[in-house]
Amino acid sequence: MKNYQKFGLGLICLAVLITTATIAAADFLGSHQDQRSQMNPTSNQQSENPVAGTTVTMNSPVPLKTVQRGLSPNSSTPFITIDPISDKTTGDLIIISGTTNLPAQTSIYLKDINESTGKSTMTANTIACPNATGVNRWTFTLDSTTWMRPGSYRYMVSTPSEDVNSSVHFNLKGTFVGPENILYYQDSKESTLSGTGAPYITVNPIGDRQKGDIFLISGSTNLAEGTRLYGTVWPVYYEDTSKKPSIISNDFCDGQYNMIGYPTAVVKETGDTNRWSFPADMTIFPEKTGMIVHVSTANEDFTERDIYGNSTFNLT
Repeated sequence: MKNYQKFGLGLICLAVLITTATIAAADFLGSHQDQRSQMNPTSNQQSENPVAGTTVTMNSPVPLKTVQRGLSPNSSTPFITIDPISDKTTGDLIIISGTTNLPAQTSIYLKDINESTGKSTMTANTIACPNATGVNRWTFTLDSTTWMRPGSYRYMVSTPSEDVNSSVHFNLKGTFVGPENILYYQDSKESTLSGTGAPYITVNPIGDRQKGDIFLISGSTNLAEGTRLYGTVWPVYYEDTSKKPSIISNDFCDGQYNMIGYPTAVVKETGDTNRWSFPADMTIFPEKTGMIVHVSTANEDFTERDIYGNSTFNLT
Protein backbone atom coordinates (compact mmCIF):
# COMPACT_ATOMS: atom_id res chain seq x y z
CA MET A 1 0.00 0.00 0.00
CA LYS A 2 2.72 2.44 0.94
CA ASN A 3 4.38 1.97 -2.45
CA TYR A 4 1.14 3.09 -4.11
CA GLN A 5 0.94 6.08 -1.80
CA LYS A 6 4.49 7.30 -2.42
CA PHE A 7 4.33 6.65 -6.15
CA GLY A 8 0.95 8.33 -6.41
CA LEU A 9 2.31 11.53 -4.93
CA GLY A 10 5.12 11.56 -7.45
CA LEU A 11 2.67 11.12 -10.31
CA ILE A 12 0.48 13.95 -9.05
CA CYS A 13 3.53 16.20 -9.19
CA LEU A 14 4.33 14.96 -12.72
CA ALA A 15 0.75 15.18 -13.94
CA VAL A 16 1.54 18.25 -16.04
CA LEU A 17 3.26 15.98 -18.55
CA ILE A 18 0.15 14.43 -20.12
CA THR A 19 -3.59 15.02 -19.81
CA THR A 20 -3.84 16.92 -16.56
CA ALA A 21 -6.78 18.88 -15.24
CA THR A 22 -5.49 22.08 -13.65
CA ILE A 23 -8.67 23.49 -12.20
CA ALA A 24 -8.04 25.79 -9.25
CA ALA A 25 -10.33 25.60 -6.23
CA ALA A 26 -12.14 28.82 -7.12
CA ASP A 27 -12.76 27.64 -10.67
CA PHE A 28 -13.57 24.16 -9.40
CA LEU A 29 -16.41 25.54 -7.29
CA GLY A 30 -18.05 27.29 -10.19
CA SER A 31 -16.40 30.45 -11.40
CA HIS A 32 -19.22 30.41 -13.95
CA GLN A 33 -22.01 30.40 -11.40
CA ASP A 34 -23.02 34.00 -11.98
CA GLN A 35 -22.76 34.19 -15.75
CA ARG A 36 -24.18 30.69 -16.27
CA SER A 37 -27.06 30.74 -13.83
CA GLN A 38 -29.37 31.68 -16.72
CA MET A 39 -28.77 29.10 -19.41
CA ASN A 40 -29.85 29.86 -22.97
CA PRO A 41 -31.67 26.67 -24.01
CA THR A 42 -32.01 27.82 -27.63
CA SER A 43 -28.31 28.35 -28.22
CA ASN A 44 -26.94 26.04 -30.92
CA GLN A 45 -23.64 24.22 -30.78
CA GLN A 46 -21.07 25.68 -33.11
CA SER A 47 -17.45 25.12 -33.99
CA GLU A 48 -15.61 28.26 -35.02
CA ASN A 49 -13.04 28.45 -37.80
CA PRO A 50 -9.42 27.98 -36.67
CA VAL A 51 -7.00 30.86 -36.68
CA ALA A 52 -4.16 30.47 -39.16
CA GLY A 53 -0.55 30.47 -38.01
CA THR A 54 2.86 29.75 -39.44
CA THR A 55 5.14 28.32 -36.77
CA VAL A 56 3.97 26.34 -33.77
CA THR A 57 5.74 26.33 -30.41
CA MET A 58 4.99 23.17 -28.50
CA ASN A 59 5.87 21.85 -25.07
CA SER A 60 7.46 18.42 -25.31
CA PRO A 61 6.04 16.10 -22.60
CA VAL A 62 9.47 14.89 -21.40
CA PRO A 63 11.77 16.60 -20.79
CA LEU A 64 10.03 19.88 -20.03
CA LYS A 65 11.46 22.16 -22.67
CA THR A 66 10.25 24.18 -25.64
CA VAL A 67 11.01 23.01 -29.17
CA GLN A 68 10.07 24.33 -32.59
CA ARG A 69 8.09 22.10 -34.96
CA GLY A 70 6.90 22.85 -38.47
CA LEU A 71 3.79 21.58 -40.23
CA SER A 72 3.19 17.96 -41.06
CA PRO A 73 4.03 16.91 -44.66
CA ASN A 74 1.67 17.91 -47.46
CA SER A 75 -0.17 20.47 -45.33
CA SER A 76 -0.69 24.17 -45.85
CA THR A 77 -2.42 26.35 -43.27
CA PRO A 78 -2.25 24.80 -39.79
CA PHE A 79 -5.61 24.02 -38.21
CA ILE A 80 -7.34 22.48 -35.22
CA THR A 81 -10.90 21.20 -35.71
CA ILE A 82 -13.39 20.18 -33.01
CA ASP A 83 -15.93 17.39 -33.40
CA PRO A 84 -19.59 18.50 -32.93
CA ILE A 85 -20.85 18.42 -29.34
CA SER A 86 -24.54 18.22 -28.43
CA ASP A 87 -26.04 19.71 -25.28
CA LYS A 88 -25.31 17.71 -22.13
CA THR A 89 -26.99 16.89 -18.81
CA THR A 90 -25.34 17.04 -15.39
CA GLY A 91 -23.63 13.73 -14.76
CA ASP A 92 -22.68 13.15 -18.40
CA LEU A 93 -19.16 12.37 -19.47
CA ILE A 94 -18.24 15.25 -21.78
CA ILE A 95 -15.78 14.39 -24.56
CA ILE A 96 -14.16 17.26 -26.47
CA SER A 97 -12.16 15.83 -29.36
CA GLY A 98 -10.98 16.67 -32.84
CA THR A 99 -8.19 16.65 -35.41
CA THR A 100 -5.22 18.77 -36.42
CA ASN A 101 -2.70 18.88 -39.25
CA LEU A 102 0.00 19.89 -36.76
CA PRO A 103 2.72 17.27 -36.17
CA ALA A 104 2.27 14.33 -33.83
CA GLN A 105 3.21 15.13 -30.22
CA THR A 106 2.25 18.81 -30.58
CA SER A 107 0.94 20.08 -27.25
CA ILE A 108 -2.79 20.85 -27.29
CA TYR A 109 -4.38 22.99 -24.56
CA LEU A 110 -8.02 23.11 -23.42
CA LYS A 111 -9.14 26.46 -22.01
CA ASP A 112 -12.50 27.40 -20.49
CA ILE A 113 -13.72 30.73 -21.88
CA ASN A 114 -15.81 32.98 -19.62
CA GLU A 115 -18.52 34.18 -21.99
CA SER A 116 -19.10 37.36 -19.97
CA THR A 117 -15.51 38.57 -19.66
CA GLY A 118 -13.73 36.62 -22.40
CA LYS A 119 -11.14 35.46 -19.85
CA SER A 120 -9.68 32.02 -20.54
CA THR A 121 -8.74 29.52 -17.83
CA MET A 122 -6.38 26.62 -18.45
CA THR A 123 -8.28 23.36 -17.89
CA ALA A 124 -6.16 20.51 -19.29
CA ASN A 125 -3.39 19.64 -21.73
CA THR A 126 -2.60 16.67 -23.97
CA ILE A 127 -0.74 15.89 -27.20
CA ALA A 128 -1.95 15.18 -30.73
CA CYS A 129 -1.36 11.59 -31.83
CA PRO A 130 -2.08 9.72 -35.08
CA ASN A 131 -5.00 7.30 -35.24
CA ALA A 132 -5.11 4.07 -37.25
CA THR A 133 -5.51 6.02 -40.51
CA GLY A 134 -2.67 8.44 -39.75
CA VAL A 135 -4.84 11.44 -38.83
CA ASN A 136 -3.54 13.34 -35.81
CA ARG A 137 -6.25 13.47 -33.15
CA TRP A 138 -6.57 14.78 -29.59
CA THR A 139 -9.14 14.19 -26.83
CA PHE A 140 -10.20 15.86 -23.58
CA THR A 141 -12.69 14.30 -21.17
CA LEU A 142 -14.65 16.15 -18.47
CA ASP A 143 -16.83 14.74 -15.69
CA SER A 144 -19.77 17.13 -15.36
CA THR A 145 -20.81 15.64 -12.01
CA THR A 146 -18.41 17.36 -9.64
CA TRP A 147 -17.68 20.94 -10.63
CA MET A 148 -19.64 21.94 -13.75
CA ARG A 149 -22.77 23.94 -13.00
CA PRO A 150 -25.68 23.96 -15.46
CA GLY A 151 -25.26 26.77 -17.96
CA SER A 152 -23.59 27.82 -21.19
CA TYR A 153 -20.02 26.64 -21.83
CA ARG A 154 -17.41 27.65 -24.37
CA TYR A 155 -14.02 25.98 -24.64
CA MET A 156 -11.02 26.90 -26.75
CA VAL A 157 -8.63 24.21 -27.99
CA SER A 158 -5.27 25.61 -29.05
CA THR A 159 -1.52 25.37 -29.25
CA PRO A 160 0.24 26.80 -26.17
CA SER A 161 0.74 30.14 -27.93
CA GLU A 162 -2.90 30.12 -29.16
CA ASP A 163 -1.76 30.95 -32.70
CA VAL A 164 -3.68 27.90 -33.93
CA ASN A 165 -7.03 27.40 -32.22
CA SER A 166 -10.71 26.58 -32.48
CA SER A 167 -13.62 26.82 -30.05
CA VAL A 168 -16.85 24.99 -29.29
CA HIS A 169 -20.03 25.87 -27.42
CA PHE A 170 -22.60 23.67 -25.66
CA ASN A 171 -25.20 23.91 -22.90
CA LEU A 172 -25.20 21.85 -19.72
CA LYS A 173 -28.70 21.16 -18.39
CA GLY A 174 -29.93 19.56 -15.19
CA THR A 175 -29.31 20.17 -11.49
CA PHE A 176 -25.92 20.84 -9.92
CA VAL A 177 -25.03 18.00 -7.53
CA GLY A 178 -21.45 18.98 -6.77
CA PRO A 179 -20.18 20.42 -3.47
CA GLU A 180 -20.60 24.07 -2.58
CA ASN A 181 -17.28 24.19 -0.72
CA ILE A 182 -13.95 22.41 -1.06
CA LEU A 183 -12.46 20.82 2.07
CA TYR A 184 -8.90 19.61 2.57
CA TYR A 185 -8.48 16.62 4.83
CA GLN A 186 -6.64 17.54 8.04
CA ASP A 187 -6.69 14.28 10.03
CA SER A 188 -9.83 15.51 11.77
CA LYS A 189 -12.79 13.29 12.69
CA GLU A 190 -15.04 16.12 11.55
CA SER A 191 -13.91 15.31 8.01
CA THR A 192 -15.97 12.10 8.01
CA LEU A 193 -19.72 11.80 7.60
CA SER A 194 -20.48 10.56 11.10
CA GLY A 195 -17.65 12.34 12.86
CA THR A 196 -16.43 8.99 14.13
CA GLY A 197 -14.72 5.95 12.65
CA ALA A 198 -11.75 5.60 10.34
CA PRO A 199 -11.98 7.51 7.05
CA TYR A 200 -11.74 5.43 3.88
CA ILE A 201 -11.83 5.62 0.06
CA THR A 202 -12.89 2.66 -2.09
CA VAL A 203 -12.73 2.21 -5.89
CA ASN A 204 -15.61 0.49 -7.68
CA PRO A 205 -14.70 -2.57 -9.79
CA ILE A 206 -13.56 -1.50 -13.26
CA GLY A 207 -13.14 -4.73 -15.22
CA ASP A 208 -11.17 -5.21 -18.41
CA ARG A 209 -11.11 -2.30 -20.83
CA GLN A 210 -9.91 -1.78 -24.39
CA LYS A 211 -7.44 0.75 -25.68
CA GLY A 212 -9.44 3.79 -26.78
CA ASP A 213 -12.16 3.41 -24.11
CA ILE A 214 -13.25 6.58 -22.31
CA PHE A 215 -15.14 6.06 -19.07
CA LEU A 216 -15.67 7.20 -15.48
CA ILE A 217 -13.75 5.71 -12.58
CA SER A 218 -15.82 6.03 -9.42
CA GLY A 219 -16.06 4.88 -5.85
CA SER A 220 -17.35 5.60 -2.37
CA THR A 221 -16.02 7.19 0.81
CA ASN A 222 -17.13 8.31 4.26
CA LEU A 223 -15.26 11.60 3.86
CA ALA A 224 -17.40 14.72 3.99
CA GLU A 225 -18.96 16.30 0.91
CA GLY A 226 -16.50 18.59 -0.84
CA THR A 227 -13.32 16.85 0.37
CA ARG A 228 -10.65 17.34 -2.28
CA LEU A 229 -9.40 14.13 -3.89
CA TYR A 230 -6.84 13.40 -6.61
CA GLY A 231 -7.25 10.47 -8.97
CA THR A 232 -4.32 9.11 -10.94
CA VAL A 233 -3.96 6.22 -13.42
CA TRP A 234 -0.69 4.79 -14.68
CA PRO A 235 0.65 1.54 -16.23
CA VAL A 236 1.62 -1.19 -13.77
CA TYR A 237 5.14 -1.40 -15.24
CA TYR A 238 5.89 2.00 -13.71
CA GLU A 239 6.22 0.05 -10.45
CA ASP A 240 7.17 -3.38 -11.84
CA THR A 241 9.69 -2.91 -14.64
CA SER A 242 9.54 -6.61 -15.51
CA LYS A 243 6.10 -5.91 -17.06
CA LYS A 244 7.31 -3.12 -19.32
CA PRO A 245 6.70 -3.63 -23.08
CA SER A 246 9.65 -5.15 -24.88
CA ILE A 247 9.70 -2.39 -27.50
CA ILE A 248 11.15 0.79 -26.03
CA SER A 249 10.28 3.99 -27.89
CA ASN A 250 10.88 7.70 -27.48
CA ASP A 251 7.54 8.42 -29.18
CA PHE A 252 5.09 9.57 -26.49
CA CYS A 253 2.19 8.73 -28.78
CA ASP A 254 2.82 5.02 -28.17
CA GLY A 255 1.58 5.59 -24.62
CA GLN A 256 4.44 3.94 -22.78
CA TYR A 257 5.19 6.97 -20.64
CA ASN A 258 1.73 8.44 -20.25
CA MET A 259 -0.47 8.85 -17.20
CA ILE A 260 -3.67 10.59 -16.08
CA GLY A 261 -3.98 13.00 -13.17
CA TYR A 262 -7.31 14.58 -12.20
CA PRO A 263 -8.58 16.62 -9.24
CA THR A 264 -12.06 15.80 -8.05
CA ALA A 265 -14.17 16.18 -4.91
CA VAL A 266 -16.50 14.09 -2.79
CA VAL A 267 -20.16 14.40 -3.86
CA LYS A 268 -23.07 13.93 -1.47
CA GLU A 269 -24.90 10.62 -1.69
CA THR A 270 -27.86 9.20 0.20
CA GLY A 271 -27.18 6.83 3.07
CA ASP A 272 -23.98 6.38 5.03
CA THR A 273 -21.49 6.91 2.19
CA ASN A 274 -20.64 9.63 -0.30
CA ARG A 275 -19.24 9.16 -3.79
CA TRP A 276 -16.53 10.47 -6.11
CA SER A 277 -15.61 10.07 -9.80
CA PHE A 278 -13.12 11.20 -12.42
CA PRO A 279 -12.74 10.52 -16.18
CA ALA A 280 -10.26 8.06 -17.69
CA ASP A 281 -9.15 8.18 -21.32
CA MET A 282 -7.46 4.98 -22.52
CA THR A 283 -6.54 6.34 -25.95
CA ILE A 284 -3.13 7.42 -24.65
CA PHE A 285 -2.02 4.06 -23.22
CA PRO A 286 -0.50 0.98 -24.91
CA GLU A 287 -2.52 -2.19 -25.46
CA LYS A 288 -2.30 -5.30 -23.26
CA THR A 289 -1.18 -3.37 -20.22
CA GLY A 290 -2.11 -3.62 -16.56
CA MET A 291 -3.25 -0.28 -15.10
CA ILE A 292 -3.16 1.08 -11.54
CA VAL A 293 -5.78 3.46 -10.13
CA HIS A 294 -4.84 5.57 -7.11
CA VAL A 295 -7.22 8.00 -5.35
CA SER A 296 -6.09 10.11 -2.40
CA THR A 297 -6.96 13.06 -0.22
CA ALA A 298 -4.62 16.05 -0.49
CA ASN A 299 -3.63 19.21 1.33
CA GLU A 300 -3.81 22.64 -0.28
CA ASP A 301 -0.08 22.42 -1.04
CA PHE A 302 -0.77 19.19 -2.98
CA THR A 303 0.86 17.04 -0.29
CA GLU A 304 -0.80 13.66 -0.31
CA ARG A 305 -2.49 12.53 2.89
CA ASP A 306 -2.80 9.06 4.40
CA ILE A 307 -6.32 8.32 3.15
CA TYR A 308 -6.24 6.61 -0.21
CA GLY A 309 -7.80 3.83 -2.26
CA ASN A 310 -6.27 1.68 -4.99
CA SER A 311 -7.45 -0.67 -7.72
CA THR A 312 -6.18 -2.30 -10.91
CA PHE A 313 -7.58 -3.25 -14.31
CA ASN A 314 -6.29 -4.54 -17.64
CA LEU A 315 -6.26 -3.04 -21.10
CA THR A 316 -6.95 -5.79 -23.62
